Amino acid sequence: MKVIRDYLETLFMNLPQTAAVQKAKEDLTAIMEDHYQELLAEGKNEHEAIGTVISEFGSIDELLQELDVDPEVTATEQATYFNQGEPVELAEMQDYWQEVRRFALKMATGVGSLFCALAFAVFTSNYGSGLGAFLLMLSGIVGICLFVFGGLNYAKAAKEIRHRRLTPEARAAQQELVRRYQTSFTWSLVLGIGAGLFSVIMPTLFYSTFGGMLFFAFLGLGGFLVIYGSIVYGLYRKGGNSHFFNSDKEQSWGSLREFR
Repeated sequence: MKVIRDYLETLFMNLPQTAAVQKAKEDLTAIMEDHYQELLAEGKNEHEAIGTVISEFGSIDELLQELDVDPEVTATEQATYFNQGEPVELAEMQDYWQEVRRFALKMATGVGSLFCALAFAVFTSNYGSGLGAFLLMLSGIVGICLFVFGGLNYAKAAKEIRHRRLTPEARAAQQELVRRYQTSFTWSLVLGIGAGLFSVIMPTLFYSTFGGMLFFAFLGLGGFLVIYGSIVYGLYRKGGNSHFFNSDKEQSWGSLREFR
């Protein structure tokens, strides 16, 4: 039951993740969910059953005494571990999301520019001009610069909020942002993959360099849409199921994992 799991995760998130604490949480989850099902079988509705289960839980202080955990020490250890500082406010998260969009645009543009240069190189190949090769080399340099500077700027923005607690307002806004962007992400995949598939038939429709140009052009468009949508959606979701903002490679023991 998600409500019960949410409730317990909130209670346990400030406790050190020792084996005893983890086992206590798992045992309480099983007990409370079983009791919830029993109350439903007795004829209570969902809201009554949840309210009864939570009200009968007792206080967290009693649990801390049983686990021999000092709440003040727990809070100090966790703050030290995460180096939290101030919680991440909504305005700071909005700045981060703006940097995410810039980062995604730079990555997608870098890849797209390479394919556009290839398209132009194919189109001008019959004219014996070196302009296509020059543009291809130039787009490669531009693409690498976009990758490097985009990655550095994003890493700096992410570092500012990594392992810091999100305020309830920021976390709610992040979850809403992810929910709203799901449709855009789906369309970016559909149109991007569609453009990639459509590029394959271009050489069969146009038996000339024009067909080759369209092949790379549509391939570049598809790559741009897929890369941009995937990066934005993936980074929007980072920390979306957590009270903490986490990096990709480092998962904090204080984070709340997505409930199964």
